[in-house]
Formats: sequence, structure tokens, C-alpha cells
Amino acid sequence: MTVIAGYTNGEDYAIAADSIVTEGDYWYLDGPKVWRRGPFLIGAAGSYRECVTASQCPSGEPEALCEFMEENVKKKSDFVLLVVARGNIWVIDRDFIPVVHDHWWAIGTGAPAALGALYYSYRFESLEPEYVVHRAVDAAIALHVSVRGPVVVLSNET
Repeated sequence: MTVIAGYTNGEDYAIAADSIVTEGDYWYLDGPKVWRRGPFLIGAAGSYRECVTASQCPSGEPEALCEFMEENVKKKSDFVLLVVARGNIWVIDRDFIPVVHDHWWAIGTGAPAALGALYYSYRFESLEPEYVVHRAVDAAIALHVSVRGPVVVLSNET
């Protein structure tokens, strides 16, 4: 199970993820759920196979990522991608159409807790994006049994 949280204040931006991968009754810590392609920060939730496929796309640009996924995964696949860049957040799922969100969003089974934390944090303009997404994933870890640390954070500055 997964949580991926993204946040941008218009200039700076960050993405964070938990580290647990589950398969049936088993869980393990595995490769990153978030990665960088140029100025784009990308996170994946859902089917592990599709998440690995998404990480192999040479571009982070949302439209190119949609084309790559449409060519390489089945239409009924279970995956969601979160793409964060300066001032923009997109969500891409199995319909291969990027949906734009303003300033913050979260995906995965831990998303409800993370969205609450992001909503609350957005009111405080002075908070750094890295701090905001880390706290959002922390909230999901605290409230969802299938979301676990350590938290992985990427930003436009790291």
C-alpha cells in the first residue's frame, strides 16, 4: 500500500512517499516510489508492475508520460501517477489523461490522511514544500495500517 504527496508553493515544489510495498499478506521495503525526470518529480501508486513501467519512461512531461503508459500497460491496469513541477501538479491514472490540481494533492491508500494534512498545511504560506509533504506522509503513516516509513522526499532543490 502507498501514499504519495505532492506540494508546490508556485516556485518551489516537493514530493514524498512511504517505503512499504505489499504483496498479498506480505510486505517489504523496496525500490523508490518517487523519482525525478528533469524538472519533474513523479510518484506511483497501485500495481507494482505498472509503477516500475512508469519509472522507465525517459520523460517526466505529463503528456509524454501518458503516451508511454498507454503504449506499455493494459487499459484496465491499476495505477495512479502524481507528477509535480513548478506551480503544477498532475494526476494520471488508467484513462491516460493528466488531471491538473492546484498546489497540493495525494494518491494511494493513505491519501485521505495526507490530503487532510496538505489542506491544513496549505494555509501556512511560510512552510517549505519538503516539510509539508513529509508531514502529509507522516499523517498517513500514523493513521493507515498499510503505510510505513521511512519517508522519502524529493524536491526541486535536492
